[in-house]
Amino acid sequence: MATQTRKRINLILGGKGGTGKTLFARLLYYALSEAGVKVIGLDSDIENPEFAAYHADGERYGVCALDFLSLSQGKKLFSLLTSPLEPKAAKAMPCLAANCPPDVVVIDMPGASGHQCREQMDQFGFIPVCKELGYEVTIITVLNNGYSPIDSLGAMMEFCKDSVNYLAVKSLFWKCDDQGFVRWQNSAPHKQFKKYRGKEIEMPVLPTTTFDALLEKNTPFAEVDSMELGDKLLAGSFLRRSMAQLETVSGILGIPAKVPAGEAA
Repeated sequence: MATQTRKRINLILGGKGGTGKTLFARLLYYALSEAGVKVIGLDSDIENPEFAAYHADGERYGVCALDFLSLSQGKKLFSLLTSPLEPKAAKAMPCLAANCPPDVVVIDMPGASGHQCREQMDQFGFIPVCKELGYEVTIITVLNNGYSPIDSLGAMMEFCKDSVNYLAVKSLFWKCDDQGFVRWQNSAPHKQFKKYRGKEIEMPVLPTTTFDALLEKNTPFAEVDSMELGDKLLAGSFLRRSMAQLETVSGILGIPAKVPAGEAA
């Protein structure tokens, strides 16, 4: 058995593209789905909608493209949080329809979109409206070893203050040596992050050849068993190690906490 999940909106932001945001979005969506959460995924990276492309099977996956940075598309997010899907859309995306309104939302934002995102959040009154609808918000930043995502997170903290939860994901792909995340640890945003009780986890390395094998057929993590044995083993190892990290911050992501063996009814 699992405890009841909290309603949650996970907004995955960052600096420039290429840090691993979409990889983490795919991972988080997989973890939530496997936990039986009523989850939908929104791909706001309209120019490169990889998150949606990996989950194009509308029968199995509740992921769609939605440009939160435009007013006309941004409005649709709040419809998804409060209303069933329209019949035509429900027929095309039955899994999305079944999960609307959702308990948890995963939104993959495009790189270098923090300023535009904050403008939209301000325009819609995003955080207070989400709270009125029963959703807590978690801002997620995937870090590489550069300054761009650090500065992006700093700007988001300046805007959101302590009204949201914060998660920093250190992508070990970028940890070239022991100095990999020293810039983050020594930065002013990190001090503010600690003040707001932000959480940190690591995202293990997914070997490049396995990443490419997944990309070749847009294979979602739920279907790694269809891969050749070597890549299946490497993808499985990545998922096992990643799940262990996600379990440590499950409360701010909407992942139900596991009930220890012997305590389940």
